[in-house]
Amino acid sequence: MKPLAEKYFNNYKMTEVINEKGNGTVKKLQYYGEYYIHDMSDKRWKSQKKLFFIFFLLITFVYIFSLTRDVAGSYVSYVAAPPLLLIIPLLLLLMGAVKNIFNNRRMTKNDYNESILFMRIGLILGMTINLLVIICQLIFISKNGISFSINSDLFVMLCYVLNFFIMLTMYITLKKIKFNREKS
Repeated sequence: MKPLAEKYFNNYKMTEVINEKGNGTVKKLQYYGEYYIHDMSDKRWKSQKKLFFIFFLLITFVYIFSLTRDVAGSYVSYVAAPPLLLIIPLLLLLMGAVKNIFNNRRMTKNDYNESILFMRIGLILGMTINLLVIICQLIFISKNGISFSINSDLFVMLCYVLNFFIMLTMYITLKKIKFNREKS
C-alpha cells in the first residue's frame, strides 16, 4: 500500500517559477499526471452534472421515505438490517455527486476518482444492497401471507425496486460517458 502523501502527490512536481516581480523564484506544485476528458459539449456536461445530483436527491428521498414507514417487516431483523447498509453507497454517491458539480471538462486523476469513480462504486454497491433488501422483503412477505400490514410491506418493497431502477438508470447514464485519458 502506498503512503498517503505518495498517493495524492504522486502526479505533482515541485517546480520553481519566477515570481510576479521578476526578481526571484517561487516554488509551485504543478500537475503532470493524466487528465480525464469527456467528449461532451460544456452545455451538455452541465446538464449531466445537474441530472446526477437530481438522481442522488431522488434516490435519497425514496430511501428516507421507505425507512419512515411503520411496517411489520421493520420488526424483523433480516428485513430491518439490510436497508441500513444503504447509507454507505448513499454517502459515496453524495461525495461523488457534490465533487462532480465542481469538476471541469478536463479532470485530474484525483478529481475523476473522487467523483465519477465514487458514483460508480456507490451505484454498484447500492444496486446490490437494494437487491438484497428486495429479496429479504420477498421472503418476509411469502412467509407471512397477504394481509393489510403486508400490503404496506409490499409498498416499501416497491420503493426499493424504484430505487434500484433509478440507480440502474444513473449507472447506465454514467457509463455512457466516454472519458479519454490524456497526458499533461
